[in-house]
Amino acid sequence: MFTDVDLTGPLSYSALVFRDDFIAKHPEEVADFVQGTARAIRWTQTTPRAEVIDRFVTVIEARGRNEDTEFVLQWRSAGVPEPGGPIAAEDFGIWIDQSVRLGIQDEGAVEPVDLFSNEYNPYANGAYPPDAGPDGDAISAG
Repeated sequence: MFTDVDLTGPLSYSALVFRDDFIAKHPEEVADFVQGTARAIRWTQTTPRAEVIDRFVTVIEARGRNEDTEFVLQWRSAGVPEPGGPIAAEDFGIWIDQSVRLGIQDEGAVEPVDLFSNEYNPYANGAYPPDAGPDGDAISAG
């Protein structure tokens, strides 16, 4: 068989979206959400799998919803190839290509860089180096 990476390469094909008007009204909240999400992604990227799974199980059980946690044991990664999950133009190219193929939009009508921003992601905006952990500090080699 094959993995999604075998088909598309190291592509993040999922993104969280805020409308421009929401960002304009709530820039601090958006910044907090984005940096928190980036740090959480980085935590899963730098933390041993067993510890990540244990944390997921703890959170799910603490919700008190009688949820089954067996599925969490299958977790392998956040599925995000870059440290902290900054978005790349290539991440949107696959969707633009499909929109053109399906006749939803014309070729060249949308440029990927017009669809996203990494302004608030600390791993993309220079606040944290890409090799930093979720706290922004360098990851020790031990």
